[in-house]
Parts: sequence; C-alpha cells; structure tokens
Amino acid sequence: MLRPRRTRSVGRSSFVSLGLFDLRRQNYLTTEPTTFLSRQTGEIQSRGLELESSISVADGLTFTGAYTWLRDFEIVRTSDPAELHKREPTVPEHTASFWGHYRFAQGRLQGFGIGGGIRYTGESFGDIANSAELTVPDYALFDAAVSYEIGAWQLSISGRNLADRATLTCWDSCYYGSRRAVNMTIGHHW
Repeated sequence: MLRPRRTRSVGRSSFVSLGLFDLRRQNYLTTEPTTFLSRQTGEIQSRGLELESSISVADGLTFTGAYTWLRDFEIVRTSDPAELHKREPTVPEHTASFWGHYRFAQGRLQGFGIGGGIRYTGESFGDIANSAELTVPDYALFDAAVSYEIGAWQLSISGRNLADRATLTCWDSCYYGSRRAVNMTIGHHW
C-alpha cells in the first residue's frame, strides 16, 4: 500500500490529486437465491484510480476536472454462487466530469459568474449475470450556472441535464435518471 505524501500548491488555488485504491466492503447486502430477501452476507472489492484537478488559469477563470477508473467492483463473497466474481450492476468502469467557471472581478459585470460543464458516465451492466445483452449505454450530460454576488449575498441559478437527455439505470428493473432541472438558490456568508 502506498503511503500518502505531503502536497504543495502549484498556484494560489490550483491542485492535482491522484489516488489509487483497493478497498473491501464487508456485510454487503446480497439477495438470497431461494427467498429473494436481502441479507448482509456479501463482500465487495473495488480497485481503481481517481484523478482530480482544479486549475486557476487567470483571475476569475477556473477549470475543474475529475476522472475515475473503477477497474474492479466485484462481489467476492456471497450466498449466491451465480453472483461470485461478477461486477456489481449499475456501476460503470469509467466516469468523468469537467467544469469551467468565470467570475467577473471588476467593471460593470463585477460580481457576476458563469459556468458550464459536462458529466460522463460509462456503460454498465444491467443484471448480476453481467450479460452482454443487458447493458446500460454510456451517456454525457451538460450543466450550466449563472450567479451574482453582492456583499455577503449570492444568487445562483443552475441547470442540470440541459439537453434533457433520458438516461436509464437498470438492475433487474430499470428506472429513468433525472431529467432537466433548473434550481435557484439564495445564500448568505456569515
């Protein structure tokens, strides 16, 4: 196992982080094959890497990105032999996101901010057998936000899944992901 190292910032608000992981989660809920009831009998092992970065390229302009490669997310102990060493359904191997944000620091637009980004979710299995016939396709969703700050107050309007793309999540049954949503928030910094 690698030991954590100390870090030092490249700039006043920039960082890059890389994490390798090999984790086990015990007492995982598995389904009994005869009764179809859930029991804490299983164990999941996940291995992969995470990369995250936030870079301020100019005053007010920031880019943030993240990527996860989940090489393994498999059931390593279960009461149902058909589940053993199978990838957990609905868990993609690849996920990524990228976001850009600009905040006006001076002039007539001082206090205004605008941002946008993309979220990617890779293909996943739709059943515990990891059938090639039942996979959920990968997808990308676009988000955006505008904000205005004055003093300690902030008003923000954000939109998720702006193209209103229909997405699915499946595990023996399927349901739709969140459709387009627009939210407004008002905040105060104390």
